[in-house]
Amino acid sequence: MAPAHEAREPVGRTGSSPEMIGPAGHVRGAPLPHAVGMTNDAGEAFHPTPVVVLGVVPGDPPYRMVEVNGVLAGPAHDMVDVIRLARQAGVSEIDFDDPAVVRWVGGGKYKWVP
Repeated sequence: MAPAHEAREPVGRTGSSPEMIGPAGHVRGAPLPHAVGMTNDAGEAFHPTPVVVLGVVPGDPPYRMVEVNGVLAGPAHDMVDVIRLARQAGVSEIDFDDPAVVRWVGGGKYKWVP
């Protein structure tokens, strides 16, 4: 296993440039492991929240990573970035207050600093 400070090639992917790899090592545009093949207890298909805004990442400036339809879309520095990333991924209607549309992880829609 490579030390944390060394660049790693994503498993199963070749030719990925560093700007395609998110802070957690996810390749932009690749399905996230927790969004593939999930089902609920009743055996029905699991329908994840279309937009997931992850916790604040310390940086200059701080940001939050955004997943759209189970795929890492990119970093957002504010709610306008969340709308832009969702629209780029094909989600046109966003209601930040509807938990069926947007799930906020690590703080609500007004949490943008660590």
